[in-house]
Amino acid sequence: MIWKQMYNFSKDCILLVLTNTYYDEKEYIYDYKYFCELKNNIGRRGGVCYKNHALKVA
Repeated sequence: MIWKQMYNFSKDCILLVLTNTYYDEKEYIYDYKYFCELKNNIGRRGGVCYKNHALKVA
């Protein structure tokens, strides 16, 4: 799982995302706090979310 925020685009900017899967809005998490809770509970090693990073694994 990766958290990514994109910002500081110009008004006429186009963002192109290439992927090998179809986009399904229901599969995405839009709340950063909830993302961290899920991420911290996945795996044996766990992890800690920081504001500017998706994951810091201990």
